[in-house]
Amino acid sequence: MNAILVNLLLAIFWIFLGVGLLLHEVVTERRMFKLPLGNLNPGWLAILFGAYNCYRVWWIWSYQRRRRTEQVEDNALRRRMDRGHEPRIQEPPNPDFMFDKPPSENIQAPGPIAERPRSDPPPSAS
Repeated sequence: MNAILVNLLLAIFWIFLGVGLLLHEVVTERRMFKLPLGNLNPGWLAILFGAYNCYRVWWIWSYQRRRRTEQVEDNALRRRMDRGHEPRIQEPPNPDFMFDKPPSENIQAPGPIAERPRSDPPPSAS
């Protein structure tokens, strides 16, 4: 059975039991059950158990959500790594991008940018 469901059912059981014991004392104005710890109503202990089970539900839920997120990230990383191992077509290197050798003599470095001649404004239609 699912751990979240079990803890949720236990939390509901303990909280209903605790509230029932506390209401019984309020309605009848007499305490039927006592804990030896300072004349304490056991309803408070049952509510404490219910709160603990609510905490366990939250903790298990957040752990499962964190694990799912990690698995999704791991799967995405694995797919990216697998894609990187695809065979690639080997092409000869492009000489335009070989910077370890000096440029050949036929290529001239670009000079300064010359100003464009200004053109007269278009004649106005009159």
